[in-house]
Amino acid sequence: PPAGAGETILVVDDEAGIREVTRNILSRHGYQVIVAANGTEALALFARHRDRVQLVLTDLMMPLMDGLALTRALRSLHPQLKIIASTGLMQSGEQAARIEELKRLGVTRFLTKPYAAEQLLAALHELLCEKTSPENAAL
Repeated sequence: PPAGAGETILVVDDEAGIREVTRNILSRHGYQVIVAANGTEALALFARHRDRVQLVLTDLMMPLMDGLALTRALRSLHPQLKIIASTGLMQSGEQAARIEELKRLGVTRFLTKPYAAEQLLAALHELLCEKTSPENAAL
């Protein structure tokens, strides 16, 4: 799988086990990792480390502030921030509507839990290597 080059990833998930496994995978593959248990904590960490965070990997279903609300808030702070959304739920009508809104917010990568380390690393690599297009820069 493609390795990172020291990029900082903010991992947001309310499940401690997923946060730790993801942190371990990413750390072993050359990424710096910051973890948050919910969207509120993620926003505080992003504000503190804004100059370092290059990508956010967020769960969609979390207490306090879900992944969609977090994405809206992050877009207002940093419109070009790269974001990957993940979910363990099958696509219900409500979930499909959330995904459509995320797409309108410029989120182009989605991971369905459980995902393999190779899927995670490939999605990160593709998104981090992707150039920001002029239309995405305007988001």
